[in-house]
Amino acid sequence: MILNLTATNLFNTTKFITEYSVKSAYGMNDLSPQEWSRFVSRLENDIDGELMSLVYQFFMKSSPTGTSCDRPCRMKLINCNFKTSRAQDPRFCSDMF
Repeated sequence: MILNLTATNLFNTTKFITEYSVKSAYGMNDLSPQEWSRFVSRLENDIDGELMSLVYQFFMKSSPTGTSCDRPCRMKLINCNFKTSRAQDPRFCSDMF
């Protein structure tokens, strides 16, 4: 979900838009832990591929001014955000990079 700031200001009420469906965008059968694990494995096996580019695009909320993400950035995204339940805790990932 992304906040539509223009519509929010125009109608004086919070407006969100759906950016994507995880299952559809990433070709997942369901949202089970096993399916997420398979998804992360797919990313690791094709870290420079289109799927990882799509993941980063959505991670950046499809910002038109979003920055690019090179290989170390992609590895960090997988290891520090997708493989941990503590993505908000940078100490968990700091020794990895």
